[in-house]
Amino acid sequence: MFLRPLILAAIVGLFAANASAAVLFSTLGQSSDEVFPPINSTDVWVATDFTTGAQGVTINSIRTALINNDSISHSFEVALYDSNLGEVGTLLTTFSSASLAASTAGTGNYVNFTHAGASLAANTTYWVVLKMLEAVSTDSPYWWLNYGDDTDAGSSFTTVAATAPKYTTDAGGGWNDYGSGNFRMEINGFTVVPEPSRAVLALAGLFGLCFRRRR
Repeated sequence: MFLRPLILAAIVGLFAANASAAVLFSTLGQSSDEVFPPINSTDVWVATDFTTGAQGVTINSIRTALINNDSISHSFEVALYDSNLGEVGTLLTTFSSASLAASTAGTGNYVNFTHAGASLAANTTYWVVLKMLEAVSTDSPYWWLNYGDDTDAGSSFTTVAATAPKYTTDAGGGWNDYGSGNFRMEINGFTVVPEPSRAVLALAGLFGLCFRRRR
């Protein structure tokens, strides 16, 4: 009867972990240098890449810095793609859609896209692709671009200096480079961080199990 609780304690101690929420990547604190290209139809998508850090992570939101010069509001979505030799690769998952009000100028208009939890591998490059969900009637929305490859303090992901931001005018049929730098965004999620106290619990359980067997 005493054996089962000890085994359970060992299993819990070995496999339980603490989910530590964090901003994993951000370029929102960098200068906003330009808005291009105009996202003026559902066929125009824009993309920017990043590389994960040394640990696998789960991300649950991406926040983008957008501007909407149009006289109507517009809805957008972001999707996550893998990277194929520095180009936008295969669609992996799509985040929730979100809207930006009409005539929204300035650099501080952040649109947040959420996900139930997208798992990313360590030391891997991905592309974030922004898409508009309806046609423009007068003027165009844009995603703010910064020319540099720096990230904000605390970022565990990095930008990819070797690749330019991308855009497509045919819904992903072919991608074009645009200058240099990165579109401005923030990625939020968590890493799995073992707790020392749980490791102690695991050792205690295993020690007790060995002691019980010897008796």
